[in-house]
Amino acid sequence: MVKGYCNRLLLFISIVCCSTSYGQREAGLETDSFFYSTEPWKVLSIDSSLSSIYNFDFSSAFNSLKIDLGNTGSPLHDLRMQVQPTMQNLQWRSHAHGLSAYRMPLDSIQWYKTKKPLSQIAYSIGAERQNVFSAQHSQRVNLGLDYGLSFYRMSSIGYYPEEETRNAAFSLYNRWASNSGRYSGNLMMNFHRLRRKANGGIQEDFIGNDSLRLSSPSLYTPVLDDAIQSDRGFSICLESHLNFGLKTMRQINDSLQVSNFQVQSLLGHKLAFSTWSNLFEDPQNGDDSLYYSSYVWLDSDTFRLSYQSKVLENSFFWRRYLKNKGLFDVEAGHRYIPWSLQGIDQKFHESFAQIRYVHKGDNWYWENKAHLIFSGYQRGSQHLVSALHLEMSSGFVNIETSFLRSVMNPVDRLADLRYTGGFQVNSRPMTFEGRLTYGLLGNLVLSGHYILDQNPVLVDSNRLTFQFNGSVHRFAGSLSYSLSAFKGWLNWDALLGAQMTSEDVFIMPAFYTRHRIYTEQKLFQSRLIVNLGAQVTWNTAFPRMTYDSYLSRFGLPVDESARAMVPRIEAFLGIKISHMRVFVRAQYLNQYLGPTGYYGIAQHPARPRNYTGGLVWRFFE
Repeated sequence: MVKGYCNRLLLFISIVCCSTSYGQREAGLETDSFFYSTEPWKVLSIDSSLSSIYNFDFSSAFNSLKIDLGNTGSPLHDLRMQVQPTMQNLQWRSHAHGLSAYRMPLDSIQWYKTKKPLSQIAYSIGAERQNVFSAQHSQRVNLGLDYGLSFYRMSSIGYYPEEETRNAAFSLYNRWASNSGRYSGNLMMNFHRLRRKANGGIQEDFIGNDSLRLSSPSLYTPVLDDAIQSDRGFSICLESHLNFGLKTMRQINDSLQVSNFQVQSLLGHKLAFSTWSNLFEDPQNGDDSLYYSSYVWLDSDTFRLSYQSKVLENSFFWRRYLKNKGLFDVEAGHRYIPWSLQGIDQKFHESFAQIRYVHKGDNWYWENKAHLIFSGYQRGSQHLVSALHLEMSSGFVNIETSFLRSVMNPVDRLADLRYTGGFQVNSRPMTFEGRLTYGLLGNLVLSGHYILDQNPVLVDSNRLTFQFNGSVHRFAGSLSYSLSAFKGWLNWDALLGAQMTSEDVFIMPAFYTRHRIYTEQKLFQSRLIVNLGAQVTWNTAFPRMTYDSYLSRFGLPVDESARAMVPRIEAFLGIKISHMRVFVRAQYLNQYLGPTGYYGIAQHPARPRNYTGGLVWRFFE
């Protein structure tokens, strides 16, 4: 038993390495650089916009007080986990494989290095017994050794009525390097514990997962990472990532073990070999299956060849940098997805290609992308995107067009939780989308947006998948105006939308509006800094079909009610005195929250009023 546990432990270590090992910066284009906690040797840029207080029970529509986290980052990620990999194939990706679907939330912690030791403690308390405590510390012992630790504990009623939550997480890491800089290594440990009580008899959640009554009352996710690297022109990296076993929300004991080996030549070419396996144990359904795969890839900045046995993808990638500060790249490959979902065999093969062309001038940027699928269930799917951005002395112009012709994959074909077979769509839905944005003098933005959906596939209120054989036209125009006043600013957003359908099958208004007014003021500039902010949001009824995400394509948050909403008010106060920060936040949502026992609005609590307060204390050596 111990040997089996150890083997399962060692196998989990390589998946994170595989899933993030290709994340290079493209010269002249993407400027952001970051690294995961299991790859501390990679280039990074400090992001001071992360908030150290986890917004545990609701999502605020405006940016709360920002906290500079120094070199520890924040482990307080969303506790919702995607147990099943989401195969959203028709999207542009910087690399081919999908191993990142198995990441635990704490694997995404960003660690930074600072010249001075940094410590921070934070405590947040809200209405209905919601509170969060977190503590972080990091220190550079000498030029060759850094270490850091982070802890948080959250107590909340939770996302659902009567679902009490007790969550905690602990992280510890260190990184060392030799005096010559030739050798380096790191050790990372995460421990994440989730505890939940009864969820109030909810039959299902709003994202289509299994019934929450099947969810585990406790979830433990111990994770251990380690890596060693030699770098002097020719480098070798040995890395492992391992999960001691976790009990997922579907009562499945999921253990993933990964090992990774990389060699980098003097010219920058990389050769990597990884093995990973995943063991699913479902005691309720008697399922005990093991997936094992080896993964090999040869990589440079302009070339990549990858192979992965049995599972996921094998691909070839080639890039050429152009003289006009642009680039051309193409990737072709084949994927095999052996997953089963809700007792339905979802195994299928698929061949795909991705092509991108970028042309760049001194004050303009033009990018064209194509994603094509040639074989498999989604054969004939196409996604074409073109974007032009022009900077002028008086403002900017941005033009975006997109054409999507898709075929449903097996997961999307599921009709409901009791469905026992695939659902075949007779015709292929198509979407054309265009957007024109014009910015003037840095404070006025005008935008026009048009979406045409032909034969869209929808889900009705009974969770049954069906196809609307017709066309849906959507138009939206928006105006955003910002006014600098005193030591702050005032912003007003207004949106007017319209919708037409070829058949009268949906009960929805033809026109709708949304308004948002936001103001923020900063008082005093000495050792005492006071931030005041407030936001008011209201709208008419949206033309939204059940479980339809079209609002997000118009830049609207999908967590708002589709009904007409009277003004929703949110306000906050933040005070900074030396190294201590105090904040208070209040929300009056005043919106439709769905029938009793059902949570129909994403990331908002089943309470119209919310009050939160807390403090953050940072201190240096």
